[in-house]
Amino acid sequence: MSQEPENSEAVTAGQGVESKLRDPAAVPRGLLKENLAVQLREEILGGRLVPGEKIIEGRWARQLGVAQVSIREALNILAAEGFVTKGHGRSARVLRLRDSDIIHIYQVRGALEGLAARITI
Repeated sequence: MSQEPENSEAVTAGQGVESKLRDPAAVPRGLLKENLAVQLREEILGGRLVPGEKIIEGRWARQLGVAQVSIREALNILAAEGFVTKGHGRSARVLRLRDSDIIHIYQVRGALEGLAARITI
């Protein structure tokens, strides 16, 4: 005797999990801010948010269908990672690097890669 679900809801409930993961509002709160940070990071890296551009929390909250506080939390993650800078109040801007900043980054990277190569040999 085969055991089948008594109702069709048990079968369809499992099928809806994948679609809920794509919906930011359906993700548990701890993961929501991380998922939003990923989405905003992709906007920055893709050039859709340009260096120096102000990120308006309310607009992004409406666009992504989430609470403004979730966007703020995601921006805090991006600020810690160096993708945005936080100003007074709630404003955040995409990080704008000067030429000297970029040169410095490459100098540090070169030094670290040299040290890593010496350690592995």
